[in-house]
Amino acid sequence: MKNFATAAIALLAISLSQPASADSAIAQGPGGKWYQRIDTTLNWTQARDAAAARSLFGVVGHLATPLTEAEANAANSVRSGSCWIGGNDLAVEGNWVWVTGELFWVGGAGGSAQDGLYENWNGGEPNDQGGEDALEWTGGGFGGWNDLNVTSTRSCYLVQFDVGPRPVPLSPLAAIAAAVGIAGFAARRLMRKSA
Repeated sequence: MKNFATAAIALLAISLSQPASADSAIAQGPGGKWYQRIDTTLNWTQARDAAAARSLFGVVGHLATPLTEAEANAANSVRSGSCWIGGNDLAVEGNWVWVTGELFWVGGAGGSAQDGLYENWNGGEPNDQGGEDALEWTGGGFGGWNDLNVTSTRSCYLVQFDVGPRPVPLSPLAAIAAAVGIAGFAARRLMRKSA
């Protein structure tokens, strides 16, 4: 009985320590990369800084940097509407880099992807209209990328955590249900032994 109760309490404590909340969605992608959508209205710089202040399994996050189509699929699975991701050309106009340092696109709408890295620009983008230097992922379904002014705001941003393969964290409600189930099983077993 003590072992079952201890397991139930441990499961509950672990699940409650995870970052799942009503204002976010989280998914595991290839190579142990995790993606989380945070629903709050920020400009790109604020979103970049907020992403770097988040952690999962002890690993600090950053705005999402989908380098491959498989990573983009995982990131898109939590995206809703127009969200900030980690691309920008703040240092050199037309040289699009991820917040993690990879140069992924050179040029405007007629530019080219670099080193075989993934890109998903909407038609006619990036166009630097009015000094646009930050990257948003916009549109329904799979959507596409658009350059936007860093001072514009979006209602969500995508955080990436490069933590390696891990189990999907339980939501607090699922953990409580599991703990109640384990406790019920243990109580039933104890009652059978005493009968």
